Amino acid sequence: MGRQHPLTGKPGLRFSEYLDYPMVLPDPELGVRELLDTVLLRRCNNVQVSAETDSFELMRGLLVDAQSIGFQVKIGAASDDDHNKLVSTPISRRDLPSAPLVCAQLRGRTLSVAAAKFADRVSVALNSTAPIG
Repeated sequence: MGRQHPLTGKPGLRFSEYLDYPMVLPDPELGVRELLDTVLLRRCNNVQVSAETDSFELMRGLLVDAQSIGFQVKIGAASDDDHNKLVSTPISRRDLPSAPLVCAQLRGRTLSVAAAKFADRVSVALNSTAPIG
């Protein structure tokens, strides 16, 4: 959300607090939208959608001067330092379902050396509690 948004600076926000504001939603084809739709369908009939996009850059641009709320998973989000006109606030874990993150490849496909090493590193990180570093 933009730094001037009324919810900026409030810790521990529940999803219901976001429902009073227009939303810039990710395209329905994106995984984060699937998670959001689960919550939106359960919580309300009246979502104010100001835009839908498959571009998180566009979404962030639409949020700068507006009263809208946008959603993105933390791992792909720009830091507050990168976009000093925006601020991010996590949604309470009580309000969102968890989603598995997997590393997969097509059966029978041989990966290049670089892709195989990357897949191994991702698999190790996903199976450990330590963050990727």
